[in-house]
Amino acid sequence: LYVADSGAFGVLKRDNITGNITLVFGCGSSFFTPNGFNLSLNFPVGFISTLAVDKQGLNLYFNDRLNNNSTFVRRFNLATRTLTSLV
Repeated sequence: LYVADSGAFGVLKRDNITGNITLVFGCGSSFFTPNGFNLSLNFPVGFISTLAVDKQGLNLYFNDRLNNNSTFVRRFNLATRTLTSLV
């Protein structure tokens, strides 16, 4: 289960077996991270209100709204930890 934590500007994952909650990405502040970065846990993103996982469980798709209300649809590859803007 993945959850957008809009107050902390990040995404959390809940392990279905242990119930442990871990940070997938985010750093507690809003900022635009450019495409193509191989990212650590604490890269900044904007306000996330929509989140989806593809059928294979390899990619997270989310809206990334910045302070100027520009909204981007972004893909985060869980294996490579690469961020890409789609729209």
